[in-house]
Amino acid sequence: LKTRVRHGVLCFEVMWQKPDYYVYSDSLPKDCQDSVTTVEEQLLFEASYPDIVATFQKEKADAETKKMTSKHSKSKPAQSQDPDDAVALLLSQMNLNAASENCSVDYSCAI
Repeated sequence: LKTRVRHGVLCFEVMWQKPDYYVYSDSLPKDCQDSVTTVEEQLLFEASYPDIVATFQKEKADAETKKMTSKHSKSKPAQSQDPDDAVALLLSQMNLNAASENCSVDYSCAI
């Protein structure tokens, strides 16, 4: 199963095993003649095959949670390798207010 949207309607793309009575045209390669693919509306397919849809949704949810946990488990490096990043970090940690209280600078220009 795969999810699809056809004309604004939620659908499933379903790959069926070929029934014995199903006949393919001769132009189709022999290796593609083992299955039939159809696009079915989600609501109708879920009403007919609720077990298959439940299994599909469970597998999809498990894959999503596994993907989310793998993103969160990546650790950040303890120390950056780029010296510019280290300087930027030090500058962001500086307290400029304390330094400006101790110094009095006259910014006026006498012409």
